[in-house]
Parts: sequence; structure tokens; C-alpha cells
Amino acid sequence: MVLFDIGAHYGLFSLAAARRGGRAVAVDPSAIAVRMIARHVELNRVQPQVRILQAAVSDTDGELRMLSSGVFSEGYARLVRGRPSSELTKVHATTVDCMTSEFGAPTHIKIDVEGHEAAALGGGRETLRRFSPELFLELHTEMVAADGGNPNAALDELDRLGYETFALDGSPIDRRTILEKSIIRIVARRA
Repeated sequence: MVLFDIGAHYGLFSLAAARRGGRAVAVDPSAIAVRMIARHVELNRVQPQVRILQAAVSDTDGELRMLSSGVFSEGYARLVRGRPSSELTKVHATTVDCMTSEFGAPTHIKIDVEGHEAAALGGGRETLRRFSPELFLELHTEMVAADGGNPNAALDELDRLGYETFALDGSPIDRRTILEKSIIRIVARRA
């Protein structure tokens, strides 16, 4: 197993992969989250299996401006529209395809990026088409709509890439059911 843990927060998915003999790349834009991931990796003695990258994952490589927000405000970062630049922090942005070039092909990708899921998928088109990793996604449909985005965008990207969506229990789940939830976790596999 090679997991790209995108939006790793404190790295629990990465730790689980490492403890089960896999490797992981834990990616998060928050400096606080990255420090916590490093501490968890050290305490669990899985340093060789988990690489840590402080970055946002998007559809282009470069720089994004993000807002620290969420339940633990300083540990979460997300893209927002219409906020003064004084409230935003510059973060490095990378793509899934760039990560694949640097770390090798993933077998699994977890994406929990607070409404930026479509862009994260878009930046991984080559990887997703070529290697067909299994996806675990947390989709923030209400947050995307509230920020003026299209809640269908991530699902449209999955369709273009030939992925089918499933509930966590493995049963098929359709677009309508997904979009009815303000936040939903799904699995996606290439058909």
C-alpha cells in the first residue's frame, strides 16, 4: 500500500497505513498539523514509512492563499472567497501528479480538503488514469455551495476519470444521495 493522505490533519490515516506495513505521504497545508503529524509519526516509530509534506493539494503547482478555520482553527486551513488578504496565509500548492513524480504511484488516496476536492482530483488526472488508485473522499457539498462553487464538480471529475462511487459499506451510492448530504464520506473505484 502507498497512501497519499491529502488533508492529513494529524495523520491518522497515514499512521494506520504505516502500522499495517504500508507507506504514506501525509500532506497538509497547516504548520500546526504538520508538527502534530511529525510527533505522531515519531511516537509510533514509523518515520521510514511516512513522509510529511506541508502543502495544499490543488489542480496546479504553485501558491495558494488559505484561511485557518474549523473546529481547531489553527489546525485547519481552507480556501475561501471574498476574504481580505490580511486574513489569509500563503501556502505551497502541489498536485497529485507532482506527488506521484516525487514519491511514486499511490495505491490509495484519501482526500479531505474542506471543499477543494474537485481541484485536488483535477491535479491528479494522469495518476488517476494511469494507476487507478482507490479513493476515499470527504465531500463538503454544503461548504462548496456556500462559497459559490459547484457541489457537482468533484463528482463530475470522478465521472470523467471513470470512477464509480460507493458508500463506506461498499454499496453503490448515486449522485443525488451524495448531494443531499452537507458532508459525506465515500469511496471511489475505477470501473
